[in-house]
Amino acid sequence: MKNNGWRVYNYLVILLISVVIFMSSNIEVFSKEANKKNILVLNSYHPEDIWANDELNGIKQQLSLADYPIDITVEYMDSKNYSGIEYINKLYDLYHYKYKNRVFDIIICTDNDAFNFMKGYGEKLFPNTPVVFCGVNNFDDSLIEGYKHFTGVAEIIDIERTLDTALKLHPQARKIIVILDATTTGLENRKILNQLVDKYNAQFSFYQGMDLDYVSAMVETLSEDTIVFIASAFKDPKGVHISMADSGSIISSKCSVPLYSCWDFYINNGVVGGLMTSGYVEGENAANLVLKILDGESPSDLPVVKNSKHQYMFDYNKLQQFNIKPSNLPPGSILYNAPNQFYEVPKVYTWAIIYILAGIILILIFVNYKRETTQKALQESDELLRMVINSLHDIICFKDSEGRWIEANTAMLELYKSDRSIIGKTDDELSKLLPEFAHQFSFCKSTDNIAWETKSYSKAEEVFIQPGGEDKIYDVIKIPLFNEDGSKKGLVALGHDITEHKKAESLKKKSEESSRMINELIHYEKIRTDFFANLSHEFRTPLNLIFSALQMIELLEKDQSSNSFSSKLTNYTSIMKQNCFRLLRIVNNLIDITKIDAGYLLLDLKNENIVSIVEEISLSVKDYMENRGLSLVFDTDIEEKIISCDADKIERIVLNLLSNAIKFTESDGKIEVTITDAGDAINISVKDTGIGIPKEKQDLIFEKFMQVDKSLSRNREGSGIGLSLVKSLVELHNGHISVKSEYGQGSEFIITLPAVLTPQPEASLDYTAHTIQNKVDNINIEFSDIYA
Repeated sequence: MKNNGWRVYNYLVILLISVVIFMSSNIEVFSKEANKKNILVLNSYHPEDIWANDELNGIKQQLSLADYPIDITVEYMDSKNYSGIEYINKLYDLYHYKYKNRVFDIIICTDNDAFNFMKGYGEKLFPNTPVVFCGVNNFDDSLIEGYKHFTGVAEIIDIERTLDTALKLHPQARKIIVILDATTTGLENRKILNQLVDKYNAQFSFYQGMDLDYVSAMVETLSEDTIVFIASAFKDPKGVHISMADSGSIISSKCSVPLYSCWDFYINNGVVGGLMTSGYVEGENAANLVLKILDGESPSDLPVVKNSKHQYMFDYNKLQQFNIKPSNLPPGSILYNAPNQFYEVPKVYTWAIIYILAGIILILIFVNYKRETTQKALQESDELLRMVINSLHDIICFKDSEGRWIEANTAMLELYKSDRSIIGKTDDELSKLLPEFAHQFSFCKSTDNIAWETKSYSKAEEVFIQPGGEDKIYDVIKIPLFNEDGSKKGLVALGHDITEHKKAESLKKKSEESSRMINELIHYEKIRTDFFANLSHEFRTPLNLIFSALQMIELLEKDQSSNSFSSKLTNYTSIMKQNCFRLLRIVNNLIDITKIDAGYLLLDLKNENIVSIVEEISLSVKDYMENRGLSLVFDTDIEEKIISCDADKIERIVLNLLSNAIKFTESDGKIEVTITDAGDAINISVKDTGIGIPKEKQDLIFEKFMQVDKSLSRNREGSGIGLSLVKSLVELHNGHISVKSEYGQGSEFIITLPAVLTPQPEASLDYTAHTIQNKVDNINIEFSDIYA
């Protein structure tokens, strides 16, 4: 009985010290609030991206070591799912609205898209604010020349040494398949690989921007003398992003040859291994620079870090699959999934845990010295400790090494609507005793296991269901305690009620979301009103012309004696036909833009000579232009360029741009169509000497139903759908369209298409996608709103 009393006393001493330190740490936090630093992390990708999360975790861990509070705000640009100047401009407007009244001490931007965004817009959004970047591919010091407040960590991936190792482990390999995506990172990686092609006695094949089903089918056909290098993100048919780790596992399941990569998240997800780059390490290095700047150093005095740690990592199961001996791996390689191997996980202890353990040791030494002569004092202390912890509003409990409840304060017991009968029972036993709280006890047990497994304190928000009342939310910290021999000793749980705080956060989010939705509704209602006003004009004009022509034909039929009957009849018939084409063009554009928005417009991709397609459709309207007093110049620096494209959609794109150029160019003007080869891309330019586009309107012309001149009495006809449709068709080809224009001097539209191929029989070098009559009909439809 004496030993039991001593045991309870020890537990109560530990609880009291834990509570005192927990409360003192809160007091210290309040005292440091005035020195709190505010940091914005601008992430290029989305919250589910594993690389982005690794970088963010590295940043947060390193910043947590600061001796002053740091408030971290995270923004995700989601650039793997959305891109283009229109999207970037909308992000700028959003951040300007959200943070116009916020001041940040430092901006951290992760990966290339966030880095480029801060270079272009950072000074407007956050003037004179230091910027620390990480994860930037192919970094060169010239990229931040003139940006004195920029510094950071360059992402130096060692593709070359990874391929060297792969070819050494597979000496029979004669082919290297490279799988990349079409993101900014993917394009930068392609540049690195292009420089390595001539080094190896192997045939390289690049697959960039392909969907996951196509790549999975392709790798099933690879021969045994092949290795695969993978660094690609994918989307499912609904456009939902598939993580790079998951895609690696899917491709590996279909592939009978070895896969290699340079990113650590591929380990255990299908690859044999490689010289790995870690997003977590990138984030830590960036956070180290942040702490130096917060301590007073200037960004211009801190050189960009270009030597982030790389580590050879390999999957033992994959080594076995491909008969690779671990002894053949590079020295110092880390081997995952090896039998009978144990890897230490780094333990992260806060200063509070250190103080708790130190206090426990000191108190136990003191108590052991006094215990035989101070039994009465111990009993009094027991009562005092119980009184202290029971007076607290925060919940407190203590469990032994077997998970039995040893102590709980009054706040905890009231939360479970119980008494001290729960003491001495495990969570499983309490689930049966108090079934209405079974779910809570199960969750409590799982968070206990996390603390035991990590051998570190864990922190989580726990919801305590209150039958017949309002549920409570607590911020709970669990601290595992161990004996000197490493065996489990007990676990302390401390919780603070944050229910009201969560309510306030929820109301704030709902308010912000409601405001955003109202603004969007107002914006789209205005666009809808403008569009239908414009569309009514677009339909009324050709219908009036057709009706007038019919009236004139009726009059001519009554007076067929006129010598000019035949020519007038032909003229009015031509007017009706042109306006029928015009109505057909409006309907076709509306149908296609609706299909694109719904995701139902599919491309008929074939390997075609893009030069022949553009040249033939351009020259086919040359006579038409000359009759209007315009000159057409076609020029190309390459006679043949085979790419994967939909010839019919390319024809519509070029005809639409030529139609706009003709409409807005006066007689004696010139229209130039130019094709230039960019290696892994092809550029198509349509340039005119027309009236040009004001700079403040250039960002609007690619939006649906938007026009430079919105009045119904404008000089040139148009529904405002054409350029939006052109942009959508170009983007379906994974391409990009931009405009250069000076008001009064003319405009130039530049299309960039990727030079990728679709696996199929040998492509035809002559463009024969349509008959001559089909081509004439297409020209008549696209030029139908140009009146002589």
